[in-house]
Amino acid sequence: MMDVRNLEETFQLEDSYWWFVGRRRMLKNLIKRYFRGEEGALALDAGCGTGYMMRDLAEFSNPVGIDRSKDALGYAKKGGATSLVQGDISRMPFKDGSFSLVMTLG
Repeated sequence: MMDVRNLEETFQLEDSYWWFVGRRRMLKNLIKRYFRGEEGALALDAGCGTGYMMRDLAEFSNPVGIDRSKDALGYAKKGGATSLVQGDISRMPFKDGSFSLVMTLG
């Protein structure tokens, strides 16, 4: 689990640091190319952390984020995410087939 200092640093850098910017660009290109979700499709960001990918997922779907860290979810909310669940991705609290797209990033 990330500590709060690391979450704050990530939250501050994710829009400008080359690693985050490049990774988001690559993932968005892959999603554009392969994802054919219908209107209203749900996408899950499993282990959403600060929620920065949820902003990009919102272009293609209705994003839902799950993270076990209450602090991480606080940053995700601060960044504009609204559909957030505190939970463990090894014991998902969702029905099978709920999502058209599921992603998890390290």
